[in-house]
This record gives sequence, C-alpha cells and structure tokens, in this order.
Amino acid sequence: MEMELVVLIQKLRDTLNEESVANNKSMTCQLKRLLQSLSEEDNEFLKSRDCLFLLYEVEDEIDKFSFRVARQRKWFGFLMNQPLFFNNLNSCRVLIRKLKNFMSKIYCLPENHKAAATPSSSIPSASAVWPIPTIPSAKHGPLTRSVSTISHLHPQKKKLTFSYSYNNDNVLSNVHDHYEVAAKGPFGVRRMIQQMGSATGALTNSDRARNFNPSLLRSYVSFNRPHKDMPAKEVGLLLGVIINSDFRLLKVLDLEGVNKPTLPNKLDHLYLLKYLGLRGTNLDYLPESVGKLSYLETLDLKRTNIDSLPNSIWQLKQLRHLNLNGIRLTMPPSSSLTLVTLWGLVLDDNISVNEVLGMLLNLRELGIKFQLSTRSQGVLLDWIGKLANLQSLRLTSANGLGQALKLVLKPLATLVKLSHLNLLGNLERLPSANEFPPTVKVLTLSISQLSKDPMETLGQLPCLIVLRLLGDSFTGKRMVCLRGEFKKLEVLKMWKLAELEEWDVEEEAMESLKELNIRHCDKLKNIPCRLLKKPRRLERLILTNMPGAFVDRIKKGISINTTLTVTTNH
Repeated sequence: MEMELVVLIQKLRDTLNEESVANNKSMTCQLKRLLQSLSEEDNEFLKSRDCLFLLYEVEDEIDKFSFRVARQRKWFGFLMNQPLFFNNLNSCRVLIRKLKNFMSKIYCLPENHKAAATPSSSIPSASAVWPIPTIPSAKHGPLTRSVSTISHLHPQKKKLTFSYSYNNDNVLSNVHDHYEVAAKGPFGVRRMIQQMGSATGALTNSDRARNFNPSLLRSYVSFNRPHKDMPAKEVGLLLGVIINSDFRLLKVLDLEGVNKPTLPNKLDHLYLLKYLGLRGTNLDYLPESVGKLSYLETLDLKRTNIDSLPNSIWQLKQLRHLNLNGIRLTMPPSSSLTLVTLWGLVLDDNISVNEVLGMLLNLRELGIKFQLSTRSQGVLLDWIGKLANLQSLRLTSANGLGQALKLVLKPLATLVKLSHLNLLGNLERLPSANEFPPTVKVLTLSISQLSKDPMETLGQLPCLIVLRLLGDSFTGKRMVCLRGEFKKLEVLKMWKLAELEEWDVEEEAMESLKELNIRHCDKLKNIPCRLLKKPRRLERLILTNMPGAFVDRIKKGISINTTLTVTTNH
C-alpha cells in the first residue's frame, strides 16, 4: 500500500501544478488539504486496510478529471488557462465535491476501523498481498504484484516502479518477451513496463493485447534491446497511436537502451510529458517540437549521437534536469531556464563561460568537460564557487581526443552541500584539506599526475566515505596513510597506479574500511597487514589484473572473514 500512496501523492502534486488548476482557488485548496492529510504520519486511517480501496477511488477520480480536461483542452485550447473559464468548468466542481467526500471519509472513520488501527499496526511493506480493484481472470490466472527498480539520472539513485502482471507469461507474447502493466482500473492501464522483445508483438499477439488502449497510458518504460541494425519502429507506432487519440495523458516516456527509436515530429502533441529519457538510444537528432513540451522537467540524452539541440529547447520553462552527451551550448540572454541538473556540457575558449552558465545559480548536479585557458578556468571556478546548492560536481579538463589537460583548481570550501566530487585532469597541486568542500563523501581523482603523496591531505577530509584513485592520479612510489586518519572511509579503489611500490597504513587509520579494490598496480609489493587483519574486518578485497606472485602473497595473509575476488580482464 505504501507504493499506492506514493503514486497518489505524486498524481495530486501533478494536478496541483497544472497551470489551469492553479487558477482555481477552490480546487487548489482541496488538493492541498488532501495532500496534507495523506502526509500525516499519525493518521490512523492510512494504516488501515480500508484505506487501499479509497486510494484507488481517489486515483480514478483524478484520472476522470484528467480525461475531461484533456478533451476540453482539445476543444477550447488556450481558454483552458483562463481563470474565469476554468473556474466554471463542471469537471472542476465534480472533482472538488469528490475530494470533499474523501476528506470526510478520512476524518470520520468508523469506530471499528479505529480500533483495528492500533499503534502496533503499521503500513505494510511493498511485498504484502493486498486486494486490488480488478477481478482476476479465470483464463489468465490471478494478478500478482511486483516491485522493480529502474535506472535514475544519478548513479546512486533508482526509481521504484510498482506493477501488476498475470502469472501466465503467454498472455501477451511468447517466453522471450516479458510484459507488465499496472493494475487496470475503469480508465485503462496507467503504467506499463516492457522488457525485451517487440512492442508491436506485445500489442498484437493476444485478445487482451488487442483490447489494450495505449492512449490511456500515463507512464511507459521500455527495456527493449532490439538488434543494432533494427531501428525500434515499434516505439514510433506506439507513440503514434497516443498522439492520434483523444487522450494524450503520457507523462513519463523512458526508452533507455532502445536502439534508435522512431520519435514522431509531432512530439509536442504529448503536451503533458514531464520525463523524456533517451539514454543509450543512439539517436542522431531531436525533433524541433521538443521545445513545445511546456511541462517537460527532465530530458536525458546521455549516450546518444545527438551533438546539438534545437533552439526551441530554451522555451522549456519547466525544464529542471538536462543530461547531455558532450554538447556545446550557447544560452540566449532571454532564456529563463532554471536548471538544477546540467550534465555532459562541453566548453572551450570560443564561448564565454558567463554567457553559457552565468544565469544558472540553482544547480545541484553539474558535469562539465572543457578545454580552457588558465584564465577561463579561473572564471569557471569563480562561478562554481557561487553554486550554494551544488551537491555533485564533475570537472574534466581534456582535448577533443580525450587526452587530459591541465586542471586549475581554486578553493571549493564554499560548497557546503557538495557530497560528490570527480576531478579528471593534470593537477599542479592537490588543494589543502581546508580548501576542499567540508561535506565531500565521494571523491574521484583521474590522471591527476600528482607526484606528492595525496594521502596526508585526503585523510583529513572529515566526511569521506569513498575514495577512488584512478589511472595515473598518483605517480609516486610510496604512499602512507597517517595515524588516525580516514576515520569514515569505507571504500578505497586504486586503479592503474603504475609506479606505486610501497603502501603503509599506520595505527588507527582506515579502521572503517569495508571494501578494497586494486587494479593494475603492477609494481605494488603488498597490502598493509593492518588492513588484512584489522579488528573491524575488511569485508571485500577485489584484485584485478594483479601479478600472480602478489595474489599468492595476499592469499596467505588474508583473514578468513574477507571475501577475495581475483579477476583478469583482457
């Protein structure tokens, strides 16, 4: 039931954020009241079984409202955003009346329900079995509930997806396809996930599939992996059906990994679209109409062939998350873009740093690759120092061939919310400990070419949990972790440190280390005994492409409680 509650709250928020709804004070008031009641931890009704049926009832009423508004928007166009017009819509009055009724049910719970919701009862986990408002099919068997995760923009986060599916895998396709849909209420399938196989096959191979109406979808996520030489025309067919229908309610379209899906030129007809995920699709271009998706919040173009964006992109006033694939941008002065995520941007001296980035001061995630002079790098770092909300930062100083260049750093101590820092480029020196962001938890250094041991400085970072010293980040022969330092470090990765021979760890250093990953450090003689035999045991030791004699020595000295993984990659 927890997931149903999350989905409903998100729908209420989406409805509340509709431009036309915001003009209706009565509607806004009721939506806010319901949101508040659903967010109250001490609301006993939310912990009762009877709540589930009410949640579906509320969701269906919101869907009814969405259908009505979608149809009226088609009829009346721009008038839908006029306060006087929208306040007089019968669909608004109906939903307001329904919401009031739901509020009365929540706060006027019968005594026997209150007694059942004792303090010891709690909201069940996602794996609990609950009745659902659809009758199981005798032919296809009962519906079963599942929870799955799909990739998020941020590598440490995932999106939780809740779905129902029939036990019989042959319902919609053969053994090669797996097809899941969210529970089907009176207003059709709401959320759909497809894994492997053909979309057209899934939509035509059975009676139930032929009755499926994709125009009613709110969310479509595909894990389709067609052949590299087969463009995913099926996705284009699916979107075409939605675009040519009366209802265009799709808000989430995630096509990650689908090879060159066919996107319609009339993409703007999906006017409610908020999330467009095209990561890993090998697409070559974006339709100009993408700039007319006025509700679009997330656009993910990582691992595509798209090397430029249509100018219409600057019209997206709601865009918050933009993930690029190494694209140069020039933001027009009139742009009102208020991004919180900007990843995959490329800068060079032909474009002024302030011209591209000057207005973006609310960023939380930033990833930039640049080939800049020392002076321009200074301007860039000055601007970054003003990003008070920045949480994740990746700086890559490299030329067009990917060869690392000089990376000039300034103190970053003003970034008091930064937790993830990734630096790729030749550093003249490592900043002192008090010049690092005080909250950094994950630090990655690549091709830094530091000749001085960095451990004395890095060991003083108070919040550091993960440290990655990757290819040629340190070029010296000896590395020492001083007494009592690296207090919170749990993961250490040392890859391709070609000259490293000796590594020493003093007493009470790295006592929290759980995982050690060493790769291609050919001259390293041993791992400090304090790490292999420390009281708080090392849980995982991963050795990749290390000399055989080194591996044999480690096997003799390792604790029996440590899991050792030895691999060779060619």
